[in-house]
Amino acid sequence: MLAAIWSEWIKSRRTAVMWMTLLAPVVCAAVAVLYVHAHGVSRTTWRDTIDVVNQVWSGLWLPLAAGLMAGLSAHMEADAGGWGALRARHVSPAHLYVAKLSVIAAYMGLSTLWLVASSTGMSALAGVVQPIPWGALLAAVLANWCAVLPLLFASYWIAEAAGWSVPIALGVMGMLIASVVGGTSVGNHTWMFIPWSWPMRIFYEVYGWFAPWTATPSFENAAWNVWLAAIAIAAGLGWGGAHWFERREVD
Repeated sequence: MLAAIWSEWIKSRRTAVMWMTLLAPVVCAAVAVLYVHAHGVSRTTWRDTIDVVNQVWSGLWLPLAAGLMAGLSAHMEADAGGWGALRARHVSPAHLYVAKLSVIAAYMGLSTLWLVASSTGMSALAGVVQPIPWGALLAAVLANWCAVLPLLFASYWIAEAAGWSVPIALGVMGMLIASVVGGTSVGNHTWMFIPWSWPMRIFYEVYGWFAPWTATPSFENAAWNVWLAAIAIAAGLGWGGAHWFERREVD
């Protein structure tokens, strides 16, 4: 399994996924810092900055990124012959499928950590001196990453089953849903049933548990339940997709 993961990691370094991982966090952080800094640096500047970062990152980029990463990863294999080399290797197709999921999940996690570094670094350069609640920030981005895994794993399954362009189209649709349901009061009572809104809402909730400025007590139990559900659903999608892929390749 480790050899399969390493092989997928090496292959992915030659794709656009690597550039997405590096550039998207910088762009999101720059947009947020420039937007907030234009209104003047104050004692609430960091709070306002991380608010905009979450709206841009979770509301616009993550839904699209899930579709793009999955679609481009599947397209890479299609260009290489549609996994045809599997028949000549003594490697379980399910192991290769899980390796692919592991790599794109790792890229998403690294991109999220790079977002933290970019946001804090650019804020410091912009003159923000407000203390950063590191515990709240790191817990929130970890929960945010967990919340996007179901979208990522579902998108890859769809890409292998229906074509690499389908999850990208769903990602564009997800941007609209996440922005409205996750970022406005429209979704206050429905966001927990709409996976595209999970990363944004869970970020706010978890950050708010540690830094009370975003706390919304009426949603605490819902956020906890959604976070657990996201992990369970991601695990189920990973197992189900690998089982489907195993049978598809063998047949």
